[in-house]
Amino acid sequence: MGREKILSRLETFPEHPGVYLFKDAEGNILYIGKARNLKARLKQYASMHIPNRKTQLLVSKVHDIDYIITESEEEAFLLEQALIQRHTPPYNVMWRDGKSYPYICILKERFPRVVIMRRPSEEKAECYGPYTSKVLLEELYNLIREIFPLRTCSYNLSEDNIKKGKFKKCLEYHIGKCMAPCVGLQSEQEYNEIISQVRKILKGNIDPVLKYLNEEKEKAVSQLEFEKAEEIKQKINLLKRYAEKATIVRGFRADIDVIAYKATDTMAFVHYMQIRNGLVVLTHNLKVSKKLNETDEELLANAIVHLRNKFKSDVKEVIIPFDTGIKIEGVDTIVPVRGDKSILLQVAEKNLNAYIDREFPEYSEKPHPALSELKRILNLPDIPERIECFDISTLMGSQTVASLVVFIKGKPAKREYRRFLIKEVEGIDDYSSMREAVFRRFRRLIEEGGEKPDLLLIDGGGGQAGVAKDVLNELGLDIPVYGLAKRLEVLYPPHSQSPIYIDRRSPVLLLLQKIRNEAHRFALQYQRKRRELTALRSELLDVPGIGKRRAEELLKHFGSIKRIKEASFDEIAEVVGPAVARRLQEWLRTV
Repeated sequence: MGREKILSRLETFPEHPGVYLFKDAEGNILYIGKARNLKARLKQYASMHIPNRKTQLLVSKVHDIDYIITESEEEAFLLEQALIQRHTPPYNVMWRDGKSYPYICILKERFPRVVIMRRPSEEKAECYGPYTSKVLLEELYNLIREIFPLRTCSYNLSEDNIKKGKFKKCLEYHIGKCMAPCVGLQSEQEYNEIISQVRKILKGNIDPVLKYLNEEKEKAVSQLEFEKAEEIKQKINLLKRYAEKATIVRGFRADIDVIAYKATDTMAFVHYMQIRNGLVVLTHNLKVSKKLNETDEELLANAIVHLRNKFKSDVKEVIIPFDTGIKIEGVDTIVPVRGDKSILLQVAEKNLNAYIDREFPEYSEKPHPALSELKRILNLPDIPERIECFDISTLMGSQTVASLVVFIKGKPAKREYRRFLIKEVEGIDDYSSMREAVFRRFRRLIEEGGEKPDLLLIDGGGGQAGVAKDVLNELGLDIPVYGLAKRLEVLYPPHSQSPIYIDRRSPVLLLLQKIRNEAHRFALQYQRKRRELTALRSELLDVPGIGKRRAEELLKHFGSIKRIKEASFDEIAEVVGPAVARRLQEWLRTV
């Protein structure tokens, strides 16, 4: 259906900005997109030359198309974001982390309590947040509890209940944490004045609170209440220390959002900072997998809308690293070059890099600290920033496979992993299997002009490393090769039985073990998949009309029985024809 359906609708699409919705045969929305010119955008999908495989798959599933015309591209962008959030189509990028975060809330009650809530009700509480950092949340909440005497009880402090003397002073009163409004020792007006100061702190307005506390201190001194004045002074110092620690740039007092952004071919990362009156009140990290080759400009604009909605930001200025080319109503995006705002962006970018280094080291630009030590131990000519590792896996002499994993700067580069089905070796022969895998890998590297590794590791001893080194010599490649033996965890030079020992506590050994284990995992995963495909192929051969060739085509296209079951009749028919597709679907209903 796909491309033909788009072609059939092409002439009906207007040459106006708007939003389009791709739907499948059941009417489910697959993808929502925006366009400056709806007709021109649809022509791109109708093209025979769509380079992205995911886009090809999307187009193949399109059964119907809706569109909504807007006044401008900016309106189309905002409508697109709203519809994506409502419908969550499978082919759209969704900035989400699946978590709920806590808020600091002022309950809407007489003598309001200040509490931490994860799923607040706007009818019952006035909430600030959400706070993605537990440390920041607890620090701010404890600061408020330390400075201001607030009740924690859940009593109904109605005027009538207080007059009737239904309550008694509790421990909180005796340790100075509450002024006992429950027995009439604090008026509602006095209590609400404290709550107004709490609101200012939660909004990041520290200066008015400091002024209020200083006035309270001077009042205590004038009334010769020196002990009370000293307590207030300590609270002032506590609040000043918090403000100094939370202030990003000295003297900077604006309300502003800051978004740092970094992307690879497949992933995008964001760090978000809310700054209020110069204080960082919230930070948050996000990642997303790219789906249809989205541009960085599209993803960053998408992130701005998502984060401001999620964290209820209404400030006008947003600092970003580059221009998105998309105007967002009510938002002035700033790409700073110098000055305080440039410093804020640098701080956000440092936080983003730290997040990537910590959580997603495979995408980090920071080299592994063990690489310099590995260069010294092996006397390599250069720091081995690119390390490749082979592993052979066999099952009783059948389904022999080889895996190749690649680590760049000490992190796995999974897009460069390779798998080899050993074709020319019968039975169990690790040496010949290694020879075939290494030869195929590096012959292709020479033909395609690929990047050579700085170090090649072989899962095995000096014999396996020797086989790999001989192949490289035959191909005219000078690459250092070492075998990494499992049991003793030592390195062997090619054709050598004299091991190189590495301190078991060394980060070098930990890195080498990680690389070797990853190669072993990847080989076993491929072998398991080959076994499953073999079993599946034999099952498909039981279906009338499906021979070896058609079984191979189905496996190559769908990969599993589950995906064949999920496919529509039209999708299966595109691979094996309508008659066989009908018999296959009948057979699938019985398995």
